[in-house]
Amino acid sequence: MVAENADLVIQERRGALNLRLLLSGSTASIMGSRTVAFAYPLLVLAVTGSSVMAGWVAFAAMVPSMIFYLPAGIFVDRWDPRRTMLICETGSGVVGLILVTALFLDRTGAIFLAACAFITGTLAVFYQLAEVKVVPLIVAQSDTPGALAKIEARNSLSSIVGRAAGGFLYAAAQFLPFLANALASLFSATLILLMRPARRAAPGNNRPGFRLTDFGPAMALFRRDRFFLASVLVGGVGNVIIHATFFVFLVGETLRGSSLTTLGLAFACTGAGGILGSLMANALFKRYGYRLYIYTLWTWAGAMAVLVVAVNQVGFAVAASLLTAAGTAGNVAVGTYVYRRVPEDILARVVSVDATFTFAGQAIGPVIGGVLLTFSGMRGAYSALFVSMALVAAGATAVPALRMADRSGSN
Repeated sequence: MVAENADLVIQERRGALNLRLLLSGSTASIMGSRTVAFAYPLLVLAVTGSSVMAGWVAFAAMVPSMIFYLPAGIFVDRWDPRRTMLICETGSGVVGLILVTALFLDRTGAIFLAACAFITGTLAVFYQLAEVKVVPLIVAQSDTPGALAKIEARNSLSSIVGRAAGGFLYAAAQFLPFLANALASLFSATLILLMRPARRAAPGNNRPGFRLTDFGPAMALFRRDRFFLASVLVGGVGNVIIHATFFVFLVGETLRGSSLTTLGLAFACTGAGGILGSLMANALFKRYGYRLYIYTLWTWAGAMAVLVVAVNQVGFAVAASLLTAAGTAGNVAVGTYVYRRVPEDILARVVSVDATFTFAGQAIGPVIGGVLLTFSGMRGAYSALFVSMALVAAGATAVPALRMADRSGSN
């Protein structure tokens, strides 16, 4: 009995250490990613002078999420997730160092920047799916909810520091955000090397190549689970609107001559809202269950209304805080649903389908934002986006699977 208790204590300590290593490395990496996400449009504006081109480079960073998540889900279900994360972070660091070198040599251009954004976006796809797979390997099942809460808090903290740092660093020197991102990725890779998962991932289908039939189990889950299917589709559209809004603010205020530092601080409110949402999410989920997702959408619509009234940095700070606070609570609801309902051997494939819709929205959003900003100005763009979000919330409320979902997830 004493020996068994000692082994249990050792396993718990090892799991806690693994989680700390994962969170520490990924926090640094995500901070770096948020920093360059803020800096990329500004750099393209400086190089080309075109807000539309800035939107297309932002699109290049996100388009891998539209086209690679599905095949990546198949391969990550086959591969060792820790090794996959290590390769992705190392590759991202190398690409970042190449970009910094090009900036010093004055060899940058819109095509080069788009290529760098595309490559790092591709590596991020595989990393994110591998992280989803590695969490159950380093965290006991009973500790999974707490680990997910910490991951949400990590995302929000990274947004605060990363986006604020993007403005400060870019104002100091154009290359600094990209150097910081490269070093953060390499730091994350070092910590991944130190992780020692307690067990190996459940094996998926090991046959070589990519076949659509490999998605059979994942598609079967979506067909029988209307709540999950509806949340994926609605979330994709919502992300188009939100990321169009962020792009309109960033580029619109930059063209107005707003300070880069104040823009960074305004974007930091997205992280502050996320932290608030992560602190409230558990209590809200206990009270409302999966219906919390519907309330998230209506909160998004309310936040968009703030922007129509206050077309300034204060209005954006308030709206961004509401958007991310509600979004974080909604993520906890859907994330809990996924970990409770999805078998481990198809987890990456199921998440890849969800992520394809989510990140497609993030990729398309800046393009739509650029067009709206060019032809309608900031207030006109915000008004169109508010109406769109209100229609999304109303449409989702009319879907019985979302409106009537209970705490256990039955629908």
